[in-house]
Amino acid sequence: MGIKYLNRFLQDNCKNSIKKVNLYELSGKKIVIDTSIYMYRYLGENVLLENIYLMISVLRSYNIIPLFVFDGKPPKEKENLLRERKKNKKEAEEKYILLENEILTEEIQKTDKIEEELNQLRKQFIRLHHKDIENVKLLIQSLGVSFIDAPGEADKLCAKMVNKNLAYACLSEDMDMFVYGCKRVLRYLSLLNKNVIMYDMKDILIEIDMNFNDFKSICIISGTDYNINNENDLTKTLKYFKKFKKSKVKTTFLNWLDQNTNYIDYMEIINIIDLFDLDNDNELKNCLKTKIKNSEINISNLKNILSKEDFIFVN
Repeated sequence: MGIKYLNRFLQDNCKNSIKKVNLYELSGKKIVIDTSIYMYRYLGENVLLENIYLMISVLRSYNIIPLFVFDGKPPKEKENLLRERKKNKKEAEEKYILLENEILTEEIQKTDKIEEELNQLRKQFIRLHHKDIENVKLLIQSLGVSFIDAPGEADKLCAKMVNKNLAYACLSEDMDMFVYGCKRVLRYLSLLNKNVIMYDMKDILIEIDMNFNDFKSICIISGTDYNINNENDLTKTLKYFKKFKKSKVKTTFLNWLDQNTNYIDYMEIINIIDLFDLDNDNELKNCLKTKIKNSEINISNLKNILSKEDFIFVN
């Protein structure tokens, strides 16, 4: 899900590039949504369809035009990460069952603290099933907005569409959006307060005094989903970057690191940089023809879907 400590670094150093935006300021704009993040979150809160409905209703009320982007097949380079996530889910589920059994057999007393621990554990082994995804797609269609299945991971297509000016910004909590160089990223959507935090990539690079290639290298060197066994961290990488800047040599940060330190596996980093290249993925091209538009709400279908969620409709 991204680079550890990157968000803290950006918040500490980019006060002018990160700002709270009221949703009315996005009126008339097209945004792409990295859908799986919100599905997992809402499913963990047991309000999947309810909150997707609320999200779309709020966006439409401000004349925002969303395109929900669903994940396709994960890249083979993430197999190690996916195995680790599966293992972690199993461990969380086993711990949850053990704790529940201890409560049932009265070995421990159920307190607010134990209840919170159970809730946190349950969220860790949430599984999004095919039926959940299909139900969300049906709801999206009935509410008159668009969706698309990405050929690979949704975040890559989202970044591509924003950078091609097919959408104004991407709504996502995934820090990988910055490694792709997505022009504008929207995070921390509040459906209650009707606002969101917008990160402007161009202004961020100006504030931290970096070109994008060095920024991208720093992020990847510090650890992504593609190099999970990497022991580097952002703080240490930035210290090296300061030394590089002081040296004033005419080369890239990556080349300087390779020539002057043992901090990186140069070819591994080069290969990962290639994975984050938006221009060499031909599978994305057909998706760029997708029309992002709002259409009429299908009330009949909407009632049919939401009545199963105990929604009450007033005529």
